[in-house]
Amino acid sequence: MLDTFGALLSPLCVAAVISTGVSWRWLLVALGLSSFAYAALILRTTFPSPANGQSEEDSSLLSGLRDNLHHVLHSRDVLRWLIFMFALEILETPNVLRTVWLSEQAGMDQALVGLYVAFEMAVNLFSLFYLDRWLARSNARRILQTANIALFIVIPLWLFIPGILPRFLLALPLNFFFAFYWPIGRAQSLTSAPGRAGAVTALNSLFGLIPVTLLFGLLAEAVSLTTATLWVSLAALAILTLISARLPATPPVSDS
Repeated sequence: MLDTFGALLSPLCVAAVISTGVSWRWLLVALGLSSFAYAALILRTTFPSPANGQSEEDSSLLSGLRDNLHHVLHSRDVLRWLIFMFALEILETPNVLRTVWLSEQAGMDQALVGLYVAFEMAVNLFSLFYLDRWLARSNARRILQTANIALFIVIPLWLFIPGILPRFLLALPLNFFFAFYWPIGRAQSLTSAPGRAGAVTALNSLFGLIPVTLLFGLLAEAVSLTTATLWVSLAALAILTLISARLPATPPVSDS
C-alpha cells in the first residue's frame, strides 16, 4: 500500500512542480539529492544476523555467494517462486504501453487517461487492503486461482468491449485481482529460502537483463498492440495458473 501511495504521489509532484513554472529537471535534481538522506538512513540501520547462522566473519564473500547460490538454485520452492515472479513480469509488460493503447485504441483523451490511471491506483489500494483480510481466512493458492480465472475472463473483455464506460467498469475487477500477484509472489519468494532472501532477490533482479519490454514492443509492432497484449497476457496467466495449482493448500493462519 505504501508503494501504491508513492505511485500516486509521483504524478502529483510532477503536476505541482510544472504548475508553478519550475522545470521538471529541478524535480529530478531534488530527487537525486534526496538519495543522500536515504543513504544516511541505511548507514545508521543495523541488520540482524542471517537465519542460517553464518556471519560476515565466518566466510569470505565468494564462499558466501557460492553457498547462497547453491542453496537457492537447488530449492524447488525457490525456483517455483522465481518462475512465478518472471511470469508476473511478463504479465505486467503490456502495462508499459497501456496509456498509449487507451489513447489510440480506446479513444480516451489525456484527461480521461489520467482519470483512468488514478482509478486504477485507487482500486489497487482497496485490493491490497482487502487481500490482508482475505489471507486471514484463506490461502495463497485459492486466492491466486481465483485471480487467474477472473483475469482469463476479464482481460479479453477489457480489450475488445466497445466504449469507454464499460472499460472503466471492467477496470474494477481487472485491477482488483491483478493487485494480488505481486505481494503474494514477493512475500513467498523471500520466505522460500530462510536467511537467504538477499540471494533470492539478487537472482530475481537478473530477470531485468532479459529485454522483455523490447520483445513485447517488437511483437506489438508486428501483430498490433491489442493482439500482442492479449496473447502475452494469456500466456503469462497460463504459467501462473500452473504454478498456483501446485501450491500446497495450507490452512489460513489464525491470529490467536
